[in-house]
Amino acid sequence: MPAAISIAWLSQILSSLLLDGNAFIGVKRNMAAAIVELVAIDPASVTLEPDGGKTVLKVNGNAPNYQVVHIPALILASASPSRRQLLTSAGLVFEVEPSGVDEDEVKRSLLGERAKPQDVAETLAELKAKRVSARHPAALVIGADSTLACNGRQFDKPPTLTAARQQLLALAGQTHELCSSVVVAPYRD
Repeated sequence: MPAAISIAWLSQILSSLLLDGNAFIGVKRNMAAAIVELVAIDPASVTLEPDGGKTVLKVNGNAPNYQVVHIPALILASASPSRRQLLTSAGLVFEVEPSGVDEDEVKRSLLGERAKPQDVAETLAELKAKRVSARHPAALVIGADSTLACNGRQFDKPPTLTAARQQLLALAGQTHELCSSVVVAPYRD
């Protein structure tokens, strides 16, 4: 790794991620394969072109003489307003695509197997991320879920104000546990 990474270089990468939702980094190596330089590449200059039966990445119309690493688009596999707000507050550019996972069915199945609250959250987060990742293999996909447990009972989001009031009364004065899980489905480069 280069001894120092300039603030300008980091700014280029972060700007590209924040404005375009993706970035490309050129990795230059010496004869011993050690990284000697990192180069921010303008995403608008990158093209994928057919060449003899395969697809070749080009920068400004030329095949680069260095490795190009793509930092892909980011997708939130959730319709949750609070998760959306969290990523927006972090300044990230991302798309939102709910997974379509039948959470109630998965929870019923897992609870029938006496799964722990953390296992339920982890399973749902993974299923959401993998489902959306299958539709967008070139993106990083974030799946997340949380479960709330108190005295051996797991709570779901209350569907009505009355149900919310009942949940709050059941939780009042009790020690309860909020289990959250976040899974980032790897993109396939």
